[in-house]
Amino acid sequence: MTTELRLTESQKLEVGKIVSILNRNSGFVRAALYGEVLRVYASKTEIER
Repeated sequence: MTTELRLTESQKLEVGKIVSILNRNSGFVRAALYGEVLRVYASKTEIER
């Protein structure tokens, strides 16, 4: 499952912190910030549990 959100300049800094926390603390959710687009990847198997 993949979700994309478009961010404003003011949202990018805060979201960057969240992306860092997600990638560090979770094995089944990954997030990446590409310019103004936030992409979140989640393992469907883990979400269903």
